[in-house]
Amino acid sequence: MLRLSLITLLALLFSIDSISLFAQTTLKTRVVADSLRIPWEMRLGKDGYLWITERNGTFSRIDTLTGAKHVIYRLRDVRAQGEGGLLGFDFHPYFPTTPYIYASYVYSTINAQALERIVRLTYLPAQDTLTDQQILLDNIRAANIHNGSRLVFGPDRKLYITTGDAAQPNLALDTTALNGKVLRMNDDGSIPNDNPFQNSYIWSFGHRNAQGICFDKNGRLYASEHGAQTDDEVNLIQKGRNYGWPIVEGFCDEPAEKTYCDSNNVVEPLIAWSPTLAPSSIVYYDHEAIPDWRGSILLVTMNLRGRDLRVLKMNENGDSITQETVLFDQNFGRIRAMCLGNMGKIYIATSNQEANGRDVVKPDDDKIIEIYNPGYTSRSNYQANTRFLAYPNPAESGVFQFTQPITGVVYNMIGAEMLQLKHTDQVDLSDRSGQIYFLRTDQGTVIKLVKP
Repeated sequence: MLRLSLITLLALLFSIDSISLFAQTTLKTRVVADSLRIPWEMRLGKDGYLWITERNGTFSRIDTLTGAKHVIYRLRDVRAQGEGGLLGFDFHPYFPTTPYIYASYVYSTINAQALERIVRLTYLPAQDTLTDQQILLDNIRAANIHNGSRLVFGPDRKLYITTGDAAQPNLALDTTALNGKVLRMNDDGSIPNDNPFQNSYIWSFGHRNAQGICFDKNGRLYASEHGAQTDDEVNLIQKGRNYGWPIVEGFCDEPAEKTYCDSNNVVEPLIAWSPTLAPSSIVYYDHEAIPDWRGSILLVTMNLRGRDLRVLKMNENGDSITQETVLFDQNFGRIRAMCLGNMGKIYIATSNQEANGRDVVKPDDDKIIEIYNPGYTSRSNYQANTRFLAYPNPAESGVFQFTQPITGVVYNMIGAEMLQLKHTDQVDLSDRSGQIYFLRTDQGTVIKLVKP
């Protein structure tokens, strides 16, 4: 268990700069996109694009090579006040074959009550839009603060959702309320039979405002959580367990806390920070591109004492943090969202246009920034950052040439595998129905192939 940072390293801004890390890896950064409006969540789609939500209610796809942004959907009833708005989302585990996207957002009732709901939308690839919004769970209390809310599908194909206490701390320990919880549901919105509380979505309780959630390679679930003035946390989430808020903050180290923890089997955090850092998104990293990070939880933070990326090295059992390293301290301002990319890259998104980021906001905020190891070469011996070109593209004949031999897979617009390529400089799609295909090389580069 750790309370304080062990190492602090500084990174320089933007793609022309780099930092040396642990004497093994040199990292570089590149601004992918800017002028966004408070991005809240990011996921890398199978099409190679970054899919993002912005708090004002927009879903967009962003080309990671050019930064071009295409808005695919706007929610009309979003209440984007305070910390509310369109928040977390995730793809169905079988997306795009099962073309569902699950999302959380805050809205207002007729009497101006703020509520949060979980919805499922259907992606139409031909129109590149979302449609058929279905409400799966409604009437979760919301407020201008403490709304959560991240969504992630687990290896069990169940959807896990974090909710905040909506500034009503007493709700967190109330197992009849949905606030201050980690929830778990089936992909159709129903309650799984093996949830710990009968006829309840609740998976764990006693949370203040969990904003990050991820699984490791062994299926263990972790969440990051905002404390009040002290004790931000990262927790190992266990079925049916109590995490103590508001009676316990951080570890069970005060007399009243010890008594309550002993009587209620409270789970202590893996790490706690005082003063607070405002931890947000977390991901589990286990890619060879940055070997120093393998087996670590990456976490981004938002307040004045944070605004950084933290590498939390885990032990083999995943129940203890053995080292904490701080990177990019104050370089980008508030960092709200993070996701894994191809080739071991990491993408982070700022939220400087929020009220708490006004001291660092720049004219081109908010941004998405790529973090990568420029020296990484994949197992195929291709250079990791090579951009392969197809020509002609569009190809009226349906035959595309490549600037160099390629190994990869061609998918159609709904993500179905069409062809496997192995070290070839040409692909013939003339006998295939459809006009748009995506070629994903074994390095993770995605090429859009168009037949007029």
